[in-house]
Amino acid sequence: MLQAAFVQARYYCQLLDGDLAAARDGVVAVLATGDACGELYWRVGARQLVADLLLLTGALDTAQRVLGEACALADG
Repeated sequence: MLQAAFVQARYYCQLLDGDLAAARDGVVAVLATGDACGELYWRVGARQLVADLLLLTGALDTAQRVLGEACALADG
């Protein structure tokens, strides 16, 4: 869980700093570490976290997929 927190924090700081390339490179790690926790909070939260970048950079199909996954996870 600690690793997911640090990976997500780094991703978010890169995004806030405007380093979109680094943030984009971190999407897979954000999702992987969120899933590795196994807890619903981290799995759904990771997908919600990366959705903004995906939407804002035009990766609409990927955004739709990760948001769909988040909804499916939340629905149980």
